Amino acid sequence: MKPILSTVVLITSAALFSACAASEQQTSSTPAPSATAPAEAGANAEQEVRRVQQEYDKAWLQQDAAAFERLLADEVMQINEEGKVFSKAEIVANAKSGTVKFEVGQSGDIKVRVYGDTALVSGRWTEKSTRQGKQVVGAMQMMIVYVKRNGNWQVVSDQITLIAAPKP
Repeated sequence: MKPILSTVVLITSAALFSACAASEQQTSSTPAPSATAPAEAGANAEQEVRRVQQEYDKAWLQQDAAAFERLLADEVMQINEEGKVFSKAEIVANAKSGTVKFEVGQSGDIKVRVYGDTALVSGRWTEKSTRQGKQVVGAMQMMIVYVKRNGNWQVVSDQITLIAAPKP
């Protein structure tokens, strides 16, 4: 039994060594990409996302249904400060209805992190608006997830959380 086990271990080790050597040879024959290429691509993607984020802010301020159609993925999920979840259809319908009106809406402290075709945007949203007759005023933390599809960045998730006033 021991000679059979030793033979199996020896054959398995040889196969593993051979596979590793072939993999190393294949890797070393491929020229290494420029060290700056990933950094440049990441910087360009970050700038693209920042530009799209500005368009998204503007769409909210102007309640621009056409911009929402373009900027929101079909499966988007938006969660407001009260925890209510909205679909793309609901966001677009609200924009068309005129029931939401902004006096102030502004992003700040924006941080963008890009992971390939996915980007996370975090920051602060300051708002003064009226939604279906109810006034909303305050500062909120925001987290928006973008995915790049067919060359365009689209929002797939957007959540805001009201920042509570400090208690005395």
